[in-house]
Amino acid sequence: MRISHTTIYRWLHKERFAQSASIHLRHEGRQHGERRGKLLGIRTLKQRGREIWRRERIGDWELDTIISSSKQSQAGILTMCDRKSRFCILVLLERCHSQSHVFKVLSSVVSSFPCHSFTADQGTEFRCYAKVENELGLPMYFCSPSSPWQKGSVENLNGLVREFFPKGTNFVDVSSKQVAHAMFLLNNRPRKCLNWLTPAEAIAAASF
Repeated sequence: MRISHTTIYRWLHKERFAQSASIHLRHEGRQHGERRGKLLGIRTLKQRGREIWRRERIGDWELDTIISSSKQSQAGILTMCDRKSRFCILVLLERCHSQSHVFKVLSSVVSSFPCHSFTADQGTEFRCYAKVENELGLPMYFCSPSSPWQKGSVENLNGLVREFFPKGTNFVDVSSKQVAHAMFLLNNRPRKCLNWLTPAEAIAAASF
C-alpha cells in the first residue's frame, strides 16, 4: 500500500479533521473523568516493540498538544508526528484538553492513514487510552511524567509549528485554514534526517 500525494492533499484541502473535530465542541456540557492523577494500567515506553524504537515502519505516531497562553482560552492544536517519515497532522481544537475531541481525531486518522501505535505524555487529553485500545484496537504508550524528551519527534514538530504560531498565540483567533496551511508547508519542507526528502515524499514513497 502507498499513500499518494493526491490522497494526502485531498484530505488536507477538505480540512477533514478540522471539521470532524469541531463537531459538538460548543454546548457539549461538562467533561467528566478528566482530573489529573496517576494513570493505572498504562503501557510504558519500555513495552514498545523494536520496530517502533528503530522507526522501521510508517504508522507509529507521537502525540502532543500546543495550547493557548495561560487563561486565554482552552483552544489549541493537536500535533501528531509519524516517527519514521516525520509526516505531521495538525488539528485545531476549541477544547484542547478534551478526551472526547482527541478521540474523534484519532478515529479519523485511523480511517485515513496507517496506524500501528500512539505515544503520548500523561496529559488529561490522552486519558482516552482505554477507548483507543478497545475501540480502535491500537496500543497507546505513555512517557514518564515530566519527560517530554521521550517523544522527541513531536516535540521537535512543536518547535516548527511555533514558527507559525508563536508563544502567546490565542488559538481562538486562529482558523483551521491557517493550521492546514502550516501543515502543508511543514510536510513539504526537506528534512536532513530524511536525506533531504520532505515528509510528504517520505510517507508517499513508503510501503506498509
